[in-house]
Amino acid sequence: APIHFTAVAVSTTLGAAFVVLALYGMCYCSNPSEFTTWLSRKASKPLCQEDSFCHLYPMLGVDHSRMRIVGHVVVSGDAGPTATTIRTCMMPLLPTANNRYEEGDACDPSDSLSAPVVGKIVYHAHITEDMRYLAHHLLTGLEPKRVYKAVVEMVLGDGTNIQKTLIFN
Repeated sequence: APIHFTAVAVSTTLGAAFVVLALYGMCYCSNPSEFTTWLSRKASKPLCQEDSFCHLYPMLGVDHSRMRIVGHVVVSGDAGPTATTIRTCMMPLLPTANNRYEEGDACDPSDSLSAPVVGKIVYHAHITEDMRYLAHHLLTGLEPKRVYKAVVEMVLGDGTNIQKTLIFN
């Protein structure tokens, strides 16, 4: 009986340690849909290219008139980004090509890209394998059942300007 108890205790402890190690530093991003852990990030090529946006997605606010746009940027140097802005517009009610909206599509003729609105930059220490920063932009006054285009820009520490476009509703 003592050998059986010891074997069960050791295998349970090893199993628990494996689960903790396998799930350590887990991160799920919805755009693109990707689930990673510390171990998977060490074993594969980086998901995020340096000095560019690797994720850009909307987060629903209290209601459909408020939405936060979040962008992930990995920087190559030690200097973090210095500024981030967002410009938005409404898209036409019906997409023109392939029944889908594309990044290059023009804004609705009754609208144009807004003046740049300053956002907030936060260092994202959760993923320790890279120097990752988050750009947060709160949008208000959005109309329900409308599709929007958002162009997010960020100025990196070396002065490089990067941008990414997001189509959302």
